[in-house]
Amino acid sequence: MASNQLRHFRIFLASPGDVAAERSLVMKVVDDLQYDPSLRDKVTLKVIAWEKKGAPPLEDGIPPQESIRQGLTQPS
Repeated sequence: MASNQLRHFRIFLASPGDVAAERSLVMKVVDDLQYDPSLRDKVTLKVIAWEKKGAPPLEDGIPPQESIRQGLTQPS
């Protein structure tokens, strides 16, 4: 891999609803990591979470795991 090739990572954040503070912390850490000198200009990191724009829709009557399966591309 060429050293100047930018790698893109999507991080799916799944957790119970009673850990809002921890979820917020994860999003902040991931955002801050992009500015770490060892990662800057090498990677982009994007958190995918239910409460963020662009999250897969959670349809009525479909369990969350099935909604994830239908709404997200498969990891490579």
